[in-house]
Amino acid sequence: MKTTYRFEKLADVLAEPNAADLIRSYVEELSPLRDHLPIDPDWDRLAEMEANGLYRLWAARVDGTLAGFISFFVMPHHNYRGVLMAMDAGHYLAPCYRDTPGRLGLRMWKSAEAALRELGVRYIMAHDGQRSLLPFLLHLGYHPRATLYWKWLDEQGE
Repeated sequence: MKTTYRFEKLADVLAEPNAADLIRSYVEELSPLRDHLPIDPDWDRLAEMEANGLYRLWAARVDGTLAGFISFFVMPHHNYRGVLMAMDAGHYLAPCYRDTPGRLGLRMWKSAEAALRELGVRYIMAHDGQRSLLPFLLHLGYHPRATLYWKWLDEQGE
């Protein structure tokens, strides 16, 4: 089993035969909005952000097949303009590659961190969602800093 990790162009990843299934699985498993809205990614805006260096997509492949991704918004921190930060914009590893020998998820994150460091990133914000990644992120050296809250505002204002 040959695994590779690298930044890839969004258009190239979306052209993969299993990309739609991977994105659908990601939304079904993790999106807090899945019960309110159908998925409708703004691919054009993400491509524009990518062209401006503000969006990066880290892809993990197993024997050439897309196995997972971590997407990042990359920009100077708003309070520390000299500090380039990356904010986790979504991450997913297909269930068949989780908890397998070789620790693909761990290697995906560590390799993404190394690549971001090479870009000059000094600060990463990561999140978990429906499934807690606290032990995993602590193992990688992340520190919990806040709690994220969601509220859906329906049409009736409730």
